[in-house]
Amino acid sequence: MKKEDLIAQGLTEEQAKFVMTEHGKTVTGLNKTITTLQESETALKNQITENSTKLEELSKEKGNSDSLNQKIQELQSSNEKLQTQLDENTTHASLEKSLREAGAKDIDYLIFKLGEVEKDKDGNIKDLDNKIKGLQKDYEGQFQKTDGDNKDNQNGFKTIENKLKDGQQSNPDITAQMVSAFTADIPTQDK
Repeated sequence: MKKEDLIAQGLTEEQAKFVMTEHGKTVTGLNKTITTLQESETALKNQITENSTKLEELSKEKGNSDSLNQKIQELQSSNEKLQTQLDENTTHASLEKSLREAGAKDIDYLIFKLGEVEKDKDGNIKDLDNKIKGLQKDYEGQFQKTDGDNKDNQNGFKTIENKLKDGQQSNPDITAQMVSAFTADIPTQDK
């Protein structure tokens, strides 16, 4: 989105700056969320890799001592917990992205209302589109209206009711016409 595009749509310079500032805040917030999730995912993957390496090293060692078996089980348990946490984070991020694209207002609430979701063998959420449509139907107040027929929502702007045809002046020089109509009847003093 560029300021010039907004101005071309009929916004003033000040309005375009305001829209760009608000859009920038939204983008910054989303970028921070994405960065946080990516860092969390990287950290979890590194821990899983580290634990797997330790597990392989311990498995290769000769001997069958009780302490070695205990360490192996601890690492396996830790790996399972980390993998579960990674799966939960991935699921949450996928739900958040899909709900944001659907125009959700309170994403965490809708994820809570959605409850547990099933994943297919590839790790994708099963029947996600229908689940979101169900949420939109059950909690329509939690979604922004995106009617294609709504003229007020064209390009994200709302036309203020001004009783003008299509929100535009029918004759841009109406003021000049009114002034000349009123001043035409005023007598002038000739010297």
